[in-house]
Amino acid sequence: MSFGYSVGDFVILIQLADKTRRQFLDAPDEFKAISDIVKSLSPILREIEDVWLIRDLNLKQLNDLRDIAQSCEDALGRLNEKLERYQELDSHPKELGGKVHKAWKRFRWNPEEIKKLQDDIIVHVNLLDAFHGKLFGQVTLAIEDGVDRLHRRQDDREHQEMLDWLTPIDFAPQQNEIIHRRQGETGLWLLQSNEFRSWINQQSQILFCPGIPGAGKTMMSAIVVDYLMAKYRDDPSVGIAYVFCNYQSQHEQTPVAILSSLLKQLASARPALPDAIKGLNKPFNPKAERPPLDEIVKALRATLKLHSKVFIVIDALDEYRVATGDGTDEDENYAANKEALGKLLSELFQLRTEIQVSLFATSRFETDITSRFEGCVSKEIRAHDHDILKYIDSRMPKLLRSQISKHSQLQEKIRNEILNSVDGMFLLARLHMDSLMSQPTVGHINRALVDLPRGQKGLDKTYDKAVERVDEQPEASRRLARNILSWVSHARRVLSVRELQHALAVHPDMADPDEDFLPDVEILGSICAGLVRVDTGSDTVQLVHKTTEEYFKRKAILPNAEKEITVACVTYLSFDALGSFARSQGERWFVAIHDVQVRLRKTTECIPGLASCRILRFGEYNSRSARKRLTTRLPRYSRTKSTVVCRTRRP
Repeated sequence: MSFGYSVGDFVILIQLADKTRRQFLDAPDEFKAISDIVKSLSPILREIEDVWLIRDLNLKQLNDLRDIAQSCEDALGRLNEKLERYQELDSHPKELGGKVHKAWKRFRWNPEEIKKLQDDIIVHVNLLDAFHGKLFGQVTLAIEDGVDRLHRRQDDREHQEMLDWLTPIDFAPQQNEIIHRRQGETGLWLLQSNEFRSWINQQSQILFCPGIPGAGKTMMSAIVVDYLMAKYRDDPSVGIAYVFCNYQSQHEQTPVAILSSLLKQLASARPALPDAIKGLNKPFNPKAERPPLDEIVKALRATLKLHSKVFIVIDALDEYRVATGDGTDEDENYAANKEALGKLLSELFQLRTEIQVSLFATSRFETDITSRFEGCVSKEIRAHDHDILKYIDSRMPKLLRSQISKHSQLQEKIRNEILNSVDGMFLLARLHMDSLMSQPTVGHINRALVDLPRGQKGLDKTYDKAVERVDEQPEASRRLARNILSWVSHARRVLSVRELQHALAVHPDMADPDEDFLPDVEILGSICAGLVRVDTGSDTVQLVHKTTEEYFKRKAILPNAEKEITVACVTYLSFDALGSFARSQGERWFVAIHDVQVRLRKTTECIPGLASCRILRFGEYNSRSARKRLTTRLPRYSRTKSTVVCRTRRP
């Protein structure tokens, strides 16, 4: 820290606190608590300034105040960075139209994020209050203790910044979301099995749990993680790390990214950041390139040795896919995925032989994967009757608009028919219950139960019925539902709720964005007949299952999805407001609207139908052929002031 902290330095902090306070003037109610805390900061700062102006501070007081003030300035800086994301467009009201100024009311922060920022400001308010009190002899040791706590918090923050630099991947929200959906004591059949008990109690064991599509493998993986976390909560010598592979996360699922995530999880649970991780970026530079695979493996090996035992859970190895560029050769894609999976498993198996690592893995029955686990303990995952009945009973009360309690015989019939039809597929039980939810009378439910599709062979028929329910809605709802399905199923990565909302709000005849077309979160999950789920933990929207995406491709349910997505992206780029703003900002406009509008650059990268869509030059067209191809589809395109080049390709 710099020597010679002055009143002028302190005034800068006061000005920053005042600026932050003004940011909250039009904030909605959800920000009231943090707004009140920020407002309480300025008076304390000004009282300290008043004392300082009439009384010299000794060297220790200056050092204490400097530590608190500079840390407070950092905290306010982080808060302002968040606020500016949501108010960026307010500084250009004439350029961006009259409606975007309402962004405060339309965008949601993660409550945990608000709480973290709020707690950070509270700490500094208390420390400054204690310092002020000490100036008048009201506090003795509190300020010293507070500064010590502040230094520890700074160390913790630096550690977290290092871990976030290592990898942004965080599977904790997904784990929490899955466990939140768990019904009662489901999954005990696996936890109480001999195979699982042996895996828990012995060293360096592998438990491979294959299963048919929709058997509930991901839920069982989450249950295993939850069990381990509870069992070893008070034993810091035991390390636990987990991975949920996802077919839509191929850009994130490189071997180095997965192993970095395991390293991050194990390190974050340690009382101090392991030296092996500090050595990867020393002195710390948040903009430094992330380390290569061999350095990650070396650091992971060193971190594993800090534990007496380590459990690693990897779910859905069959969904482990890596990005293969723009190539469309299926054989090349298959070879690349096989090589990447082989490299990942080889590293994990090697670590298991050197260190006390126990591995739990799930997958479909795919030869390339099951062959790698030959000789390992295996336990098939299938939906058990007890668990299925728990799930049915949890949703039963909502049938017939919550009037099902009057029909006990019908309830028993529902249990029996669904139980007999699922054939080990938990997914099928969910889809059948979704179907029954839409039935208005007892007669309709009885009719639906007569023809319930059964087992894996009946999965397509179940999806057919769900698509029929989508198409039976009023035209506006049907079009919105199909638009949701198009965006979610064609994304190369999982879309956030906000990204999808903005994508859905774009229409070809628009000249500017209109927030009135933003659909509510509740609509996203309710209008698609159970084919889409909104994960509140990670704030993302996904298809209900990988088999849903496979069904869409096999049946060509959404034949025009790529064209419609391309038109939406080009329409967005053609907005008059963004065009004028872009000319004033140059290429920086992507960053300026990054979090307030559609995250266009990332969104276009994740849509197969739009390989490239960016502004190249302002004030003139750069591609006559691109303009000609789009003019028939998008009349506004011929009038846009921004140059757009668009190339489409098939996935």
